[in-house]
Amino acid sequence: MARIPDYVRVVTLPSGETRYEVRIETGKADGKRQQLRRRFKKLKDATDAYAEARGDRSRGVQVTPVGVTLRQAADAYLDTLPARPNTITAYAAVLRPAIARLGDRPVQDLRREEIEKLAAEIAVKAVPSGDWRKPSKMPTVVSDTCGPWGPTSVRHMLSRLRAVYARLVEDGTVLRNTAALVKPPALGERDTTTMTVAQCQQLFDYLESTEHRLEHLLHLAVQTGLRRGELAGLKWSDIDLDAATMTVARQRVHSEAGAVVTETKTDAGRRKLPIPATLLPVLKRARKRSAGEQQLVGNRWEGEGWVVCDELGRAYYPTTLSYLWKDTLKEAGVPHVRLHDARHTAATLMHLNGVPIAVIAAVLGHTDASFTQRVYAHSQDDAMAQGMASYAQVLEKRESVQT
Repeated sequence: MARIPDYVRVVTLPSGETRYEVRIETGKADGKRQQLRRRFKKLKDATDAYAEARGDRSRGVQVTPVGVTLRQAADAYLDTLPARPNTITAYAAVLRPAIARLGDRPVQDLRREEIEKLAAEIAVKAVPSGDWRKPSKMPTVVSDTCGPWGPTSVRHMLSRLRAVYARLVEDGTVLRNTAALVKPPALGERDTTTMTVAQCQQLFDYLESTEHRLEHLLHLAVQTGLRRGELAGLKWSDIDLDAATMTVARQRVHSEAGAVVTETKTDAGRRKLPIPATLLPVLKRARKRSAGEQQLVGNRWEGEGWVVCDELGRAYYPTTLSYLWKDTLKEAGVPHVRLHDARHTAATLMHLNGVPIAVIAAVLGHTDASFTQRVYAHSQDDAMAQGMASYAQVLEKRESVQT
């Protein structure tokens, strides 16, 4: 058995398990010595921690405990982040399960193993998400639990935790980025599912046969790949039906205070798009329908020119568009995909039809075409089968020529 140093105290827990305790000098406060007591399952971990603390003290880089919790650190990070409201809301959403479990713990006490455990659990089951920074205007939309999450979402959570800790390191609150020590999960299979051509056609046939009131919402999502916020923020003044063009000029997104109108996500997001011939008659019907609804309700009309709105002209809350999309797909008998996956679908179908990646990036409002290629241009099983069949035909022709 390894010799136990004098500075290590062996503690027997009520359960009978053994812990190795060390007391680490953390400086002085008000003239009094400050110590931090830590316990470990392994003797080596205890001696390593003690040696590391002594080294920090000798180099003059030791950090005195300040009691900042993960919740406070995350609040400080988001409150000072120069980002749009919807981005802040999205970051809060991926951090919420970490705050629910570890938020009241001092950041200097959190161990890598605790973050690793959360990342492992949320990948396979639902975990509590709590109500930290939960949007007050949409209490029923945000669930009390979240998960299981795919690799991309878990990686996003870890990325935000790394950013929170990076700020703490810069401030001198902690010496190292604990979250950066956690190995992110492999991406594996994509979390995104795209619609096939046949599924798109099935959806469009359903919309036409039922004269669906919001057919233009679904056509816009699939045929143009607009973001949800861009769909919610589109106005009739942005659409020139005679010239068959459409300008994406703003977003309508949710925030803690409710729905707000903001600029496009990026500078490239502000763009002018041609309206496809298959979309133009759908928009013309929607414009005529909207005018009829306004005439019907008279002075009860509350519209401000929104393209996607209710019967009184009021813009839908952005999250409501996701529910309308989901319900309509179910009615049409089309397998469920997220509204955002319609954006992936638009990119994928353009890609499979030979549209250059640079053009697809411009349509989607991306600054970086390589990002479009990496994230939005997916392959589909039926498309791959057609591609391999075409390749086989080329080989057959080549062999026939050689013989």
